[in-house]
Amino acid sequence: MELPSVFWDSAHEDMKRGYAPVDGMLMCLVCCRGFDLSDERGAEEHVAAEHGDMFEVLLGLEKGQNGLTENQEGILRLIRQGRSDAEIVMAGLAGATSTVRGYRLLLREKERKAKAFLAILGFLNEGDYKKRRPGRKPSKGWSILDDRFEITEEEKRKVLRTYFNEDKCVVRTFPAKEKNKIVILERLADLFEKGRTYSEKEVNQILFRTFNDISTLRRYLIEYRFLARVANGSAYWRTDPWHKQ
Repeated sequence: MELPSVFWDSAHEDMKRGYAPVDGMLMCLVCCRGFDLSDERGAEEHVAAEHGDMFEVLLGLEKGQNGLTENQEGILRLIRQGRSDAEIVMAGLAGATSTVRGYRLLLREKERKAKAFLAILGFLNEGDYKKRRPGRKPSKGWSILDDRFEITEEEKRKVLRTYFNEDKCVVRTFPAKEKNKIVILERLADLFEKGRTYSEKEVNQILFRTFNDISTLRRYLIEYRFLARVANGSAYWRTDPWHKQ
């Protein structure tokens, strides 16, 4: 299972429950559906009904994303169910009870190391280091009319047929190629009225209907200047990138 970027940006406790406060709302970390901040019960019931046990969601991540082998995932399922070492051996997931005991000890060791590592990362995300950390600087005078982005109407139609379902107004997959990306972003920008101001929650609700990773869409719409916003993110509006800066 591939999860949106908002999942990976969340604290591990939020990953466990499947939702987190994001951009002024409670957001499902699996499908990005939004709920009012006061509607924690609604978010909890949604996760349970639509996505099931978050333990299974975490075990079902793409290969390598949770750091577990298929056999280890099976052992963890049985440990969570309260199975004994002997029962785990009988299930064919280990050759001897001593192997299971060793794995339980390994889990505790991994937990200690993970806690220490998270604490270290906490220092890197605060204070002077964060201020000094090199980051991407926006280019001044960037224009979407760069020669790389000259796109014919036929190219646009082809990209939309490939990546966008017009009937459902849904992005099938978000393209990596720059030209294709711009075509999709331009189509998404059409969902916003010119001259109207939107709250971040309204932007998220509009984008949620088109793609499950709304954080990525919102970031690209800003980066490619199809949307603009105030510094604190409280207001967004449609802009026209099709001119030289």
